[in-house]
Amino acid sequence: MSAKTRACVPFHLKTEDGKIINPLTGENADQPYSSREVQVPAGRLNAGQKIFLWLTMGLTLIMGVAGILLIFKTSLPLTFNCLISTIHGVFAIIFVAPIIAHAYLGTIANPRTFSAIVTGKVSRK
Repeated sequence: MSAKTRACVPFHLKTEDGKIINPLTGENADQPYSSREVQVPAGRLNAGQKIFLWLTMGLTLIMGVAGILLIFKTSLPLTFNCLISTIHGVFAIIFVAPIIAHAYLGTIANPRTFSAIVTGKVSRK
């Protein structure tokens, strides 16, 4: 393989025989590939749900610590209070934005989703 046709990919598509499919030259591209070589096991949750979980957990921790510090704001210096208030406010916006986006994507962005949530019935299409 020449230097021109090398591709840095995190995984290789392989045929059923184990031959690597080259995405640049199309070598072995006419053969079916093995899906078990390229599918990443997701477990019970998909990637978006995992990101949402860790984002929620991290932001909850940051908001909690900042909130506890704001309870005792009278005993802290003014500059520290301003910094903690700013951090708390910015992370509150970052915390609420994915929830609003999730609600939008789950109802308005997908047709007939809201009626499925309300009635519990989904068409076969």
